[in-house]
Amino acid sequence: RPGIVWFGESLPTEQWDAAVHAAQSCDLMLIVGTSGIVYPAAELPYMAEKQGAKIAQVNPRITSLNGIATYNLHGNASEMLSKLQRLTFL
Repeated sequence: RPGIVWFGESLPTEQWDAAVHAAQSCDLMLIVGTSGIVYPAAELPYMAEKQGAKIAQVNPRITSLNGIATYNLHGNASEMLSKLQRLTFL
């Protein structure tokens, strides 16, 4: 069996709890290439934003997350992540 969760299956509790903790304690959440509509994972950005985290979304299309994202980087993932990697932060 592949290490994935099929539609209709529950997420593994330990991994879900870790994801919720990370979302509620991060300063910045980077979201790459998702429609933002598959729950419960789609809840994570809203949890992070509620706790004051900045949300950066990489997606070639407008999604439901555009409204809460601090940064909306429109383009394909490989191009945008490559550009992000080359940035120098002071």
